[in-house]
Amino acid sequence: MRESVYLQENRERENAEKCAVAEGRPAMLQWLRDMQKRSRPLDEAGFTLLEMLLVICIIGVLAAVAVPKFAQSMTLANTSKIQTDLSTLNTAVGLYRAEKGIDPKNLEQLKDYIVNLDALKPPSGSYFLRDGKTAETTDAGYVLTKGSDGETQATLDGHRLQDFGRTEKKEASGG
Repeated sequence: MRESVYLQENRERENAEKCAVAEGRPAMLQWLRDMQKRSRPLDEAGFTLLEMLLVICIIGVLAAVAVPKFAQSMTLANTSKIQTDLSTLNTAVGLYRAEKGIDPKNLEQLKDYIVNLDALKPPSGSYFLRDGKTAETTDAGYVLTKGSDGETQATLDGHRLQDFGRTEKKEASGG
């Protein structure tokens, strides 16, 4: 549609130029050329408002989908790091117990078993618990706690290693 309108306008201009030349009016021809330059259609490179709004809407929809997935990925990464750290600490506790015959009272006693123990800090942000909840880390850090079974384990915010992770989704059995 747009193209046919431009073709029609061009034909009209060409006819007007031919008439001006046939009648011997070069001033009219110059005037037509000037008008053609000034009244050039807006078919130059660029986007219409509708196209811009459509692109912005598409970007908005993509962002609405991507941002929650990114936040969930960060929470999952934090949970994995906490699980790894607690596993490392619990292994060090087991080695300490095997070597010394007693449980360590604090993390400082595990310096011989963990390289760069001072850098072992929980990530900031949220993490998943197996009971389906999501919690935020506090500034407390990892601590050693004696459980109800009498065994010393590393904990974060009062949660042991087995408390961290996502709940397993049970698949519906087809029967």
